[in-house]
Amino acid sequence: DELEAALAIIRDVNADIVALQEFTQPAADYLTPRIADLYPYNALHPYARGVNGMGVYSRFPIYADSFWTGLLGNMRVQMSFSDTLFTFYNVHPPSPGLTVDTRYRSMEITDLLDRFADETTPLIVVGDFNLTDQSNDYARLTEVLTDSFREAGE
Repeated sequence: DELEAALAIIRDVNADIVALQEFTQPAADYLTPRIADLYPYNALHPYARGVNGMGVYSRFPIYADSFWTGLLGNMRVQMSFSDTLFTFYNVHPPSPGLTVDTRYRSMEITDLLDRFADETTPLIVVGDFNLTDQSNDYARLTEVLTDSFREAGE
């Protein structure tokens, strides 16, 4: 089943922070008690169904979180590591779809960039961006953020 597979991946990867997009209430109900030993902190905004839900599980203390929707869900979480407060975004801009209409995604990227500019703590941004490194929106994001996946050579 999909939830068992997700659980196995989460446990195998053993990351310090797990960010989930398209997060449903059944997924929250299944995963949360099964990973509480690894991730004692969480900020969860599941949806009963659909693709707007978001969730973050963390080994680091969570002090605040906020959730908002554009076409899909997005969230901002404040955590600390070794006495350093940092801000963590879990984002999900919409896909351009089969028509390759990027207007809605571009509007959400603009909103996110405005939010990032207001941050005063170290910033980590993860998510399902629904874009490639060939898109204008990727170029806009990498003007202010580092693509750590690319930097790592993966």
